[in-house]
Amino acid sequence: MDLNTIFGPGLLNIAGIIPHLPIVLASAVWYKITHLVVGPLLRKLFIPYDPKNPPTERAVFWWNISMVSIAQSIVNTGVSIYLLWHSEFREGLTPQERILGYHEQTASALAITVGYFVFHLVQVWCNVDVEGKYMLAHSFATLFATSIAFRPLSMHYHGALAAWEIPNIFLSIQRQLDNLGYRKSRGRLINRMILLTTYAIVRLGSGTIVLGRLISDMIVTYKDPHQVRVEHLLPGVGKIGQDQLQLPIVLAVLQASSVAFLHYQGFTWFTKILRKGDLRSNLS
Repeated sequence: MDLNTIFGPGLLNIAGIIPHLPIVLASAVWYKITHLVVGPLLRKLFIPYDPKNPPTERAVFWWNISMVSIAQSIVNTGVSIYLLWHSEFREGLTPQERILGYHEQTASALAITVGYFVFHLVQVWCNVDVEGKYMLAHSFATLFATSIAFRPLSMHYHGALAAWEIPNIFLSIQRQLDNLGYRKSRGRLINRMILLTTYAIVRLGSGTIVLGRLISDMIVTYKDPHQVRVEHLLPGVGKIGQDQLQLPIVLAVLQASSVAFLHYQGFTWFTKILRKGDLRSNLS
């Protein structure tokens, strides 16, 4: 069974990901290396081992996960800035092209993000007793919403959606400051103010606008899916038998629902951060 069979319309129906699979794999491997190697090394550097007070397995686990979280937040913020900075990638697109259109550079950037979500799903699945089923649902939703973009479906919204990871940088920094004993420091207070501000503006405020535009464009595309110019179609679309000029209604509803679920999680997590200082009740 070759890649065209696996990722073509017969099975996964995301043939647009095939040229970018090396990026997806490299991204997933990089985050696994961060989890297994970089995180432990940094912990030894910043928190010397004390045989009289050894860290718990849970504390070490959350430290390493937080290091991965910082890494992916920085990378995906860079991806978002890159895509949003190059407005020419989206200029002049019809609503139908924003939903059904394909763009090579955007797809390459999206592959980096998908690689992280592959790692994240596997990691949460293997540690669901620690992470929880709510985070597992989050992992499934993020991987589905991003990977189905390679059908393509809503690929041009990836830059705005990737920006949702910006507040996560400061949330992860806050956790590490707590681990290092700086819970009452001025630096943590400043970081927390930035966290709450970016979360409210980027994740909740602009997130609501992005979700509304996404659904609006999907409705327009459903009514008239034929306003897609040839240059915005997935290359070789005829060869893989993918009908680019019809909105896949079920997949569109599932993708929009996944994004809406993630947006809802954003509000619940923001409330937890305000009340408890973090999403997790026990990091030690």
